[in-house]
Order: sequence, then C-alpha cells, then structure tokens
Amino acid sequence: MRNATVIVPTYRNEMYIDECLESILAALGPEGEVLVGIDACQQTLDHISKSRHDGRIRFFMFKENSGPYVIKNSLAPLARHEFLVFFDSDDIMKEGMVEQMKAIARDSGGIARSMYEDFADGEDWRSISSEKTGKFADGVFAIEKDKFLSMNGFEPWRVGADSEFKRRAYKNRMPEAKAKETCFLRRRHASSLTGCEQTGFGSKIRAEYGDMIWKKRDFGPLPKLHVAEFEEVSRGV
Repeated sequence: MRNATVIVPTYRNEMYIDECLESILAALGPEGEVLVGIDACQQTLDHISKSRHDGRIRFFMFKENSGPYVIKNSLAPLARHEFLVFFDSDDIMKEGMVEQMKAIARDSGGIARSMYEDFADGEDWRSISSEKTGKFADGVFAIEKDKFLSMNGFEPWRVGADSEFKRRAYKNRMPEAKAKETCFLRRRHASSLTGCEQTGFGSKIRAEYGDMIWKKRDFGPLPKLHVAEFEEVSRGV
C-alpha cells in the first residue's frame, strides 16, 4: 500500500499550493497523509481557510517564520507512517512518485532521491512530456522516519540544510539511491528559494552555508532536533 507521510512547508505560495496538494493526493493511498506547515504566513492561512480539504491533509500554523527545514523537523515526529517524503509547495508530484520513493528507500535502506523536470510558471505542466532528465533534487527525497530522527534532522538554516543532511548521512554510511525516471515537476518562478536573488543559487547566504558544509568535521547527529512552536489549524478548514 502507498502509505507515507508527505511533509510540505509553505510560505506565500497560496497561488500554487492547491495544484501541489491535488497532485500529492493523487499519488497517495487512502491511508497516506500530508502535513502542511504554514511558515507564519497569514495570507496562506486565509487562502486554505476558504475551502474544505481532503481529510488526509493536516495544516499547522507556525508562530514565527522559521524557514522550511525547521518546519520539516517539527512535523516529522507527528508522522503516522514509516516513510517520510519531503516536498515543496510550488511543485507538482507525479502520480507514481510516493510508491516509487518508498520502494527505493526501503530497498536501499537509506535516502531515495527524486528525478525532476523543470517547467516555467504559467506553463501548462500537464502538457510536459516525462523524460529522463538526470536532474536530482536535494530537497525532495524520501527516508524512513526513524532514520531521519536518529540524525536529529536538518540544521535550522534558511537554505542548504538538505545538502548538509545528505553529506552527514553519507559520512554515516547511509545509502543513497536514485529514481530511474521523472518523479515530479519543479516550478521555476522568481520568488522561490532557489530563484530569488537573496537565497537563490549564487546568493551570498547560499555560498556561506555551502562553505560551512564543506568545513564541517562533526558528522554525527546534531546536538538536538531544532523545532518551533506551532498549532494545528486543520479543524474547520
């Protein structure tokens, strides 16, 4: 069965999140779940409050803007299923992704990395043909919940913490396996963390975190799981 917990941080992506969640639900079995962490964004809360949502989705409002990795850390302990899938709220999941990622993570005993294809904001993603692009995302992957928590999750950084986690996992002999076909579609737009000037590729902050990753010499679990305060806002949504 395609049981997994998909964790989705979101901040000012209300124009994309409906399509994202619809695609995730299409890839989940009836017992799968989606945990959406709203990063102290009233706009997003107002948007999701306008509609009723599938019972497999739970929404959580974070009291302070903490960034996507703290949200992932905070929601991971709540997961009801053995496998976690980390996903972004502006992307589109292909129907077979959850099942494929679970199988890869289970067979490898480690991290399952997902192949993706880009599409431009405004482009009809349904018309995009699936190709073996050879492009693999750092931030979108699957892993067993216990293994993720045993490493105390991600650094509480704004960007780059997925790369740091994977290097730490590699140093601890945690296997990594890659999908053999496209699993999801990544939306390119100027306000994404990878697209905007402040946090995108080539930005000063991303370079600083990259330097910290390669200078790091302690590859054990982090001293603690970095989490933040939140409250569930699913009821009445």
